[in-house]
Amino acid sequence: MTDLPSIHDVPCPQMETEAMLNDGRLTLAHTIPVGQIVDAGDEVFPVLRNCIAGNKRLIALVNERDRWGQAKHGQPLRTGDGRDTNVEIMGEALDLMAYLTKKAMQTDDHRWWGLLRQAINLADDIIDTMEESKP
Repeated sequence: MTDLPSIHDVPCPQMETEAMLNDGRLTLAHTIPVGQIVDAGDEVFPVLRNCIAGNKRLIALVNERDRWGQAKHGQPLRTGDGRDTNVEIMGEALDLMAYLTKKAMQTDDHRWWGLLRQAINLADDIIDTMEESKP
């Protein structure tokens, strides 16, 4: 196994940490308690399945994730469930970056560092889109 690159050797773009959202600052919160999730709005997973139609590998994983979420929350993911979707998106994006960093540090496969850079760029694009979508 080769030595892992130090953080100083990995070209990571700088993310803007003072992102402006909602009340003027990007804030993160925990998911609302299960008992407070509202059973309203359209189901999300059927639309997602249509978006990835033909990708059998992803369809199987999406189906498994849908079943897991329904078991955990007692209902499918819905557009009107009462959760703050921006907070949920950023929390998941940050988790993705953290786990990609962990995987990159655990292996000598440098493709994980490239995937981390893509995730960082995606998170930055998400913040930009949230800012531009504000009324």
